[in-house]
Amino acid sequence: MLDAVLRDRALTASEPRRQWVAGVIERGDPSARIAYLAEARRKVPRERLYVSTLALACLEPFRPLPPACDEMDRLADWSTRDDDNGLPALLLAERAQARNNVMAAIAQLEDGATRPGFDDYFDRGAIFIWDEVRALPGPAEPAARVELAARYGLSLGAQGLRGVDALCRGSVASAQNLRVACHRAGRALAARGATWSLRLAGARLAERAAPTAEALALAQQQLAEMRALSLACAAAGDTVAAALESADADLRSRAALEWEARIQRNAENGEVAACARRGPN
Repeated sequence: MLDAVLRDRALTASEPRRQWVAGVIERGDPSARIAYLAEARRKVPRERLYVSTLALACLEPFRPLPPACDEMDRLADWSTRDDDNGLPALLLAERAQARNNVMAAIAQLEDGATRPGFDDYFDRGAIFIWDEVRALPGPAEPAARVELAARYGLSLGAQGLRGVDALCRGSVASAQNLRVACHRAGRALAARGATWSLRLAGARLAERAAPTAEALALAQQQLAEMRALSLACAAAGDTVAAALESADADLRSRAALEWEARIQRNAENGEVAACARRGPN
């Protein structure tokens, strides 16, 4: 019921935040999805969430390319507007690699590795989605609203991770200078990614691109440690998810409040930093 109401509201969305949400939940019509995201970005060009989401959406293999993706290089636009963020540079490197342009890929990898952080801003996006779902009219209890918002949130970020996971694969990865650059970028992403998904993607990149046996051993150790940390932090979320399904209405309500507080902390600090502040348990 809530999903139907939100989709009906999306049809008449005119505010940037609501247009962005409309683009996130639209899956049946790719052109409409891009149009919603592009309009939100046009109205608020300094909102990095809008810039990044549109850039990532335009990486999908559309044929033909939607006008908003064709009129400018959205990935380069993101990289230019967000110069503290290394993620768009890594995605530009993956695109250059796909075109067998090794030198351009190396340049982007080296650029990305020097940037202070890596973020797709989808922790911030989770708050935007929650605000819309929470405000929907109707009698649905908070636990049901949380489950719907969480389901939408799961669709975010996949394209960015696929781009990083495609780096340093295939025949082009045999170039030693590219492997060294991939390894360095992977270590940087593993150390400074805002989310566990990004850090794990960086650790995997560092592992597969390790240029020496010693570097491989260190990368494998880092990946194992990072998986353990991410699982420990996820355990608290698993407890909340289980409580949302409880037959006890009071327990469901408390779980909804805890979920809301959790995504707020993630949005403010980044998922990894928020976990470190509260401890994995």
